[in-house]
Amino acid sequence: MIINEEYQSDDDVNASVVVEAIMEQIATILIQPMHDKLSGDDQMTLGLVANAIKILGEKAQAYDDLQNGDLSQDWKN
Repeated sequence: MIINEEYQSDDDVNASVVVEAIMEQIATILIQPMHDKLSGDDQMTLGLVANAIKILGEKAQAYDDLQNGDLSQDWKN
């Protein structure tokens, strides 16, 4: 296991930031190098996967906001 001694934890990371970082790494490491080899169906499937990950991130962020009391009162009936 490689440990970077200069690593500093960022306690302000939220679900939105995590999803953005995941999507960026998937695109950089997997999708961009394979772009010419992906069929139309593959690209469509990857788009659906990206949308699913985005939705999960939004739900996770909403849950975090709810737990932290960061939601406005407009969402309550």
